Amino acid sequence: MLDFFNSTLGIIASIIAIIGVGAAVTISITKKTRQKADHNGISNDSGQDAANMSGGSQKGSVNVIGNNNIINPPIQGPIGNEQEAERIVDLKSVCQILFIDDDKMPSVIKPLKKSGWKNIKKISDTANLDAPEIRNANIIFVDIIGVGKALQFKNEGVGLAAAIKRRYPQKGVVIYSATPEHKLFDPDLDILDGRLEKFAEPIQFSNMIEKYGRPEN
Repeated sequence: MLDFFNSTLGIIASIIAIIGVGAAVTISITKKTRQKADHNGISNDSGQDAANMSGGSQKGSVNVIGNNNIINPPIQGPIGNEQEAERIVDLKSVCQILFIDDDKMPSVIKPLKKSGWKNIKKISDTANLDAPEIRNANIIFVDIIGVGKALQFKNEGVGLAAAIKRRYPQKGVVIYSATPEHKLFDPDLDILDGRLEKFAEPIQFSNMIEKYGRPEN
């Protein structure tokens, strides 16, 4: 009887040992399978990235690396300051500037010519808004006192300047005076492009020309 009991215990122990070995083998196989799957996933991602990179380089505009888009910058032209300088040089050659002033020669004209403005004319007054000097000008500077009398404007140069602006809205029209407070609240001033003191620095006149002296199309 005792021998039978010992024999039975031995068989049970052997079965338990076999089950344990089988479980260990199963766990090992599962781990290896997962590792292989992970490895394949990484390889596939890398392959996809390589394909994306190849596709981007063929198009020549967008390279795709993973999930990041790299946009090739456009070819840059001349920097803004160089383009503006070229524009001003061209403007100085073509812009037609007219002064309407009863003075023989406004002091600002000479330094403007020295700074490169090539086309400057002056008339003392006008009785004709369609006079060639006015029609051909791109920008007109009008003195307040002493002009506009030929057309009998009560507010003198302000009235003349406003009439020119209404007739030719595309032209730049700037009023100036030796007495800057003169007719300060005249409503005709509101439609003009700018106001300057008569003895303002030449650079201020030049800035007005650059801003409002647009050649007409």
